[in-house]
Amino acid sequence: MPKDTKTLNIPHGGNLSMNKNQDELMIHVTQTCQWCYSDPNNIFSSMLPPGQYDPGDYGPYAATGTGSMTYDDNNPCNPSGGVTATPHTITVTGGNY
Repeated sequence: MPKDTKTLNIPHGGNLSMNKNQDELMIHVTQTCQWCYSDPNNIFSSMLPPGQYDPGDYGPYAATGTGSMTYDDNNPCNPSGGVTATPHTITVTGGNY
């Protein structure tokens, strides 16, 4: 069954909700920006590494677990991959399959 694609526009993205094993994440960068995230529950099997990115589309990234991850797209990245300001949240809940 095809997955639904959820697009996160950065910088200045917002909170996003997804379904495990049903949705995949595309990150659409609209202007050069920093990307940082914290995914302690490993809700994504892989993710765009922290750093500076130029405009373009990155992904898709599969939501394979449940829980929340936080991200920041406006400030320099913390070397550990964490966030440095008030982050936004991507929440993944259980899917139907």
